[in-house]
Amino acid sequence: MANFSLKNFRPSELILVVVFILIGICLFGVFLVVFQRAGGNPASDDGNPLPAIPFVPGVFASPAATRTGTRTPKPTETPTSTNTSTRTPAPTKYTQVPLDTWTPEPSLTPNPNGPIVVIPNGSGGGVHYWTNTPDKPRRTDTPIPPWPRPTIEPCGDIPLGGIGPSDDAWIDSTNQGANFKTDKSLNVKNADSQVRHALLRFNLTSFSGAARAILYLNVRRPGTGQVSVYRVSSAWSEASATWKTALSGPWGQPGGDYNNGAPIDTFSTRSGCFVSINLTTLVQSWIANPASNFGILLAAADNGMSQTVFASKEKSGQHPSLVIH
Repeated sequence: MANFSLKNFRPSELILVVVFILIGICLFGVFLVVFQRAGGNPASDDGNPLPAIPFVPGVFASPAATRTGTRTPKPTETPTSTNTSTRTPAPTKYTQVPLDTWTPEPSLTPNPNGPIVVIPNGSGGGVHYWTNTPDKPRRTDTPIPPWPRPTIEPCGDIPLGGIGPSDDAWIDSTNQGANFKTDKSLNVKNADSQVRHALLRFNLTSFSGAARAILYLNVRRPGTGQVSVYRVSSAWSEASATWKTALSGPWGQPGGDYNNGAPIDTFSTRSGCFVSINLTTLVQSWIANPASNFGILLAAADNGMSQTVFASKEKSGQHPSLVIH
């Protein structure tokens, strides 16, 4: 076997060998760089890549070199608590709007005989009550205490349990011989040289007593003034009543026999509602002495009052009603 010696090579051949070795080293270095940039270094069993072997150009890596990269364990995942608190909705804000402004009196003197004027409930806030002061009404949403201070009755149908009049009519100073017994209205007026009175009477023979008696009148059209209630002092009938005539003969005075200086009550009116009139004392006297029961007369409280129209007993569902307890 021939001895291997560099002396056997010519200088030109040695140069070629060195060149080829250098080229091989460069290609190998390029290969490693490309391989690392392409993510091709081996991965661990858990899928995480191991640290790359550093490469120094021009230096051979030892074949026996061992990769000393340390496997980094996965960090333990700590469960994150979820905020499960329920948001409490903000309470709805309501704005209370006062119906109107009024100054309550420190005290009110009860008036058992005072009238009650009922007004429609147009605001949707419940039944509204009015004190019995025609010149200075005060409004409140606080219910008025029961008897002896009068209570307000709501608008609507006539109260249950009442009795209708046995006779009612109206009489006219400008038509002194006219009888209006079948009219569905009871007219009261004192204006334009014309006076009109309304008459009502109730049959109380079936009653032995009365703790309280309230007359309800339906206002079909209010006038500009107030209405007064008087006790009639002589007999009359709706079939005969005119400005001049009472029953079978004339009144003691034209327009009806009554004491115009002492009204039982005086009240204002509101359209579309019942007016309540306390007749307790009068009804008690009529039950005790039936011969004195000649009913009541409605007249204008002041000169210049325009016509107020009440429903008569001929007006079904709106007729006068006397409720006796």
